[in-house]
Amino acid sequence: MLFMEKLVEHTAPISSSLQHGFQRQNIFSSCFLVGLVQSPIDLNRTAIDVAESHSALKLSYSPSPIKLENNGWTIINHCEGDSSLVFEGRRYALSQFHFHAPSEHTIDGRHLPFEMHLVHRTEQGELLVIALLFDHGERNEFLATLWGILPSVGKTVETQEQINPGQIVPLMSGYFFYNGSLTTPPYTENVKWILIDELLSISEDQVRVYSAIFGKPTNRPTQEAKDARIKYYSNGARTNASTRTISKLMELWTSPFSEQNKKKFSRRRKGEDY
Repeated sequence: MLFMEKLVEHTAPISSSLQHGFQRQNIFSSCFLVGLVQSPIDLNRTAIDVAESHSALKLSYSPSPIKLENNGWTIINHCEGDSSLVFEGRRYALSQFHFHAPSEHTIDGRHLPFEMHLVHRTEQGELLVIALLFDHGERNEFLATLWGILPSVGKTVETQEQINPGQIVPLMSGYFFYNGSLTTPPYTENVKWILIDELLSISEDQVRVYSAIFGKPTNRPTQEAKDARIKYYSNGARTNASTRTISKLMELWTSPFSEQNKKKFSRRRKGEDY
């Protein structure tokens, strides 16, 4: 319960100020044909199904040179090399990762301070994004590698220093899955989203450094989920009691949730079978 209290202290409900901060992006989005399945969305336990079986996700990341670009919406690191993942038997190559402050996805209507997206695509152009959510805590050493050279708006930075995304994606106890869209123009749909259950740590100073570059929030407001359903998958691994996860927060929520799903979440968290 203490962690939930801490989360409430440093997060805030979606506010009119955030909506106003993204007025320009919302105007820009009206220039595109935006359909019915848009991202980001709110992770609300009333819209989550606990999957009966694990959908295989295998990660294979390797180091590549740092290639940062600030496009005015976010800071992107363009990836080279053989980094990829396999999901449901299909291979997706890692093309880039980028950041948003505060988080784009929300938990029960509340933002976390930071979010990272790893964008993958198949040879046929199909898209899959892994989302990592960050909570205030200790300095993140992976991000620290980049924070001293973050480019200003419209600038790029390239170095021969290698960075490996595999160093930041945690060993997964589970993840949330849904079908949505890109969260930046052109808001392409039919994008597979995987939100890793484990919360990562980022210092308040690291968030301030990133946010100061833009001087405004860099998250797209949450979109109406419509008929989208979120599935929760677990690999059945036991999680350290001190590990902070989204699903642990959900166990503390008081919003309506079926007794069957409560039992599923509880057993999955303990690494038990149903």
